[in-house]
Amino acid sequence: MSLDVRADPKRPNGGYAEIVADPAKLPEGEATVTIFDAFSERYLGEGGWQTERASFGPYPVAHEDGKARLVIGPEIVNEIEEYAVLEMTVGELSGEVNWPDDVFPLPGAARLGGLHVARSEPKPASPNLVQTVTPATPAPDPEPEPEPTPEPAPVADPPAGAAGRSRTPLFIGLAVLVLAALAASWFFLMGPTDTVEEPAPVAAAPEPAPAPEPQNPCAADAFAALASAPFAERSALMLRCAGQIDADTAFTIIEDGAVSGDADALALMAELYDPEVNSSPVEEQIGISLNGGLTLAADYYARARAAGNTAVTQRLTEICDTLRAQSDTEARNAVEEFCTR
Repeated sequence: MSLDVRADPKRPNGGYAEIVADPAKLPEGEATVTIFDAFSERYLGEGGWQTERASFGPYPVAHEDGKARLVIGPEIVNEIEEYAVLEMTVGELSGEVNWPDDVFPLPGAARLGGLHVARSEPKPASPNLVQTVTPATPAPDPEPEPEPTPEPAPVADPPAGAAGRSRTPLFIGLAVLVLAALAASWFFLMGPTDTVEEPAPVAAAPEPAPAPEPQNPCAADAFAALASAPFAERSALMLRCAGQIDADTAFTIIEDGAVSGDADALALMAELYDPEVNSSPVEEQIGISLNGGLTLAADYYARARAAGNTAVTQRLTEICDTLRAQSDTEARNAVEEFCTR
């Protein structure tokens, strides 16, 4: 055992520690304590950690139970953290100490003992702090100023006559070159040049006029233009435009022809009234359908035959036979009027 730091059992509130050592190495009496932090390489002094060596104490040393004991106070304990690795010197005894965690500081506690600072010359320990003053190092002599470098002597300008003689040929040569350049420029600018005539621009061909849109032969204007034409011409256009002409326009054409006494128009009207005859394409494509019965059909068939359409005679005879077989007044009147001519 070299040095052992323990909590002071007489002061459990902290701030005090007991240093235990071998009594043979730490005699009774008094001893100073020096603390050196191996990590920061500083000594503990009155103002904290410092580079100069300092000592605390002296502290009384007592021998009890075969051990030397020395108690230090808050002046040391309050400045050391737990687990710090320290180099401790107590009197003439030195050793490495790991500061225990059960030795903790006591804020505001009074200090015990004095503080000593190691001096360059050994002197008796004193309770007052004495710091070693290092004499100032004398300043080195100033270096001598360098001697100024002499300025070079100015170079004299050449005589005016010599300069004139050396530059005259140069000026003459430059003048000759300038004249030659001017002559070449005049030759190229003023000399005869062959004029190349640019070809006259070729006029662009006019765009062809847009073709007129074809006129619709089945338009309403086309039928209006034939309003005074014979039924044969109007009916031919009507049949050609069977898919485009409306039923009213087509019936007007047929009706006008029948009123004018056209045999074909009368025959067509008879077929429209005849329930047994399908006048295609007037009925299927144009959509004209009349409900008049056999009496009206017989009327128009008889008028068509009278106008010169003999093709309807066969159908008129068939209708008349049908009407004769009927006993109603309308049928008998139709037979007398249309079937006896």
